[in-house]
Amino acid sequence: MPQGLIRSAPSAARRSSRSAWAAALVAAAGVVTAAFASALPQPDVVRVRHGDDPAWAEPGYDDHDWEQMSWRRVDPQGRVLWVRARVALPADFDADATPVAVHVSALAAYEVYWNGVHIGGSGKPGATAAEEIPGRLDTSHWVPPHLLRPENVLALRMSSFQLRRTLTAPFQLFSIEAYGAPQRRIFVNRIPMLIAAGALMLGAAYFAAMFVSDRKDRASLLLSLLALAVLAQLVAESARFVSYPYPLHILRLETILTAAVASGVLLTLHVTDRYAPTRRRTLLLAAIAMMALVTLLVPGFDGKTALVIVSALVVAIVAAAFGIRAKRRGAASTAAGAAAVLALFSIDPARFVDQTYYIAATAFLLFLFAQQVVELRRAQATRAAAELRSTRCSRTR
Repeated sequence: MPQGLIRSAPSAARRSSRSAWAAALVAAAGVVTAAFASALPQPDVVRVRHGDDPAWAEPGYDDHDWEQMSWRRVDPQGRVLWVRARVALPADFDADATPVAVHVSALAAYEVYWNGVHIGGSGKPGATAAEEIPGRLDTSHWVPPHLLRPENVLALRMSSFQLRRTLTAPFQLFSIEAYGAPQRRIFVNRIPMLIAAGALMLGAAYFAAMFVSDRKDRASLLLSLLALAVLAQLVAESARFVSYPYPLHILRLETILTAAVASGVLLTLHVTDRYAPTRRRTLLLAAIAMMALVTLLVPGFDGKTALVIVSALVVAIVAAAFGIRAKRRGAASTAAGAAAVLALFSIDPARFVDQTYYIAATAFLLFLFAQQVVELRRAQATRAAAELRSTRCSRTR
């Protein structure tokens, strides 16, 4: 590092002050972004037509006979189609003050047109899988100020032939906001998840070390693996921060679901070991059966993942209830912790898998970690007392 930088390094107080200012700026940016987004009309109801004709991008084209629907219901899978939306800008809108962009998140290749002018896209749409070039999932397309009018037509040409499975919601974002606004929102939302990832890594490493030092410590092994499973799910979820080619989205969703199943099985094993060891096999089979039914019958990966987690939590509460009846230490608090995570799911199921679960799961795991540390210390104290008694007995002989 240059000497000048070393001399000007801020003190701890100055670093803290700068961190506070940075946090304030992030919050302010979020407020400004939200205000800007609310100032612009967002496309909700759009017009859709299957087929392909370049004339459908033109603002003057008559689309009155096209099918109308929410953009969230648009499904380009296995076809090529066009989407048109009318955008009326406020009379006092200043196009030079803030850059306007069309933000799209779709499992498709697409082209974006504003008033008939091609302003961007992702990949290359095609009428067949051979003609299509897959695009990236999340894209932003700047609208040149000279194209902005009081009345505008936004058109998308889309196709999706590269997915291994049919998804229920291939169109995930369609908005007109300040350039970069969705990326800023994602970054801010991911900060708590990054903190959670650090806690999970530390917990996994600590209890792995505990197991290595004592191979009979099954509880520490299960907790280490459980932390790793939740961490794997969090990493797969956070991969959304990178705009990857849309065919990879299926792999990401499958990874999230697989990690949820693994964490569900590990949680069941840990709680039954501690509170209902005589019913371990029955409760484990019940958890596996519930998760299998959810995976097979529930549509949509988010729904599958959320209900897999719910299934494991329900079984954990049942196992803890057996522990409460047997007056086992910590059973009531474990049941309360699992119930609290379930309550968060019931309050906001839409955001549970994407955000809430990772914070709640990390807090619940920290509680389980603390429980295990107390048990380890208690076991160590018991062994030390036994060794002391043995030493005293040997001396008296």
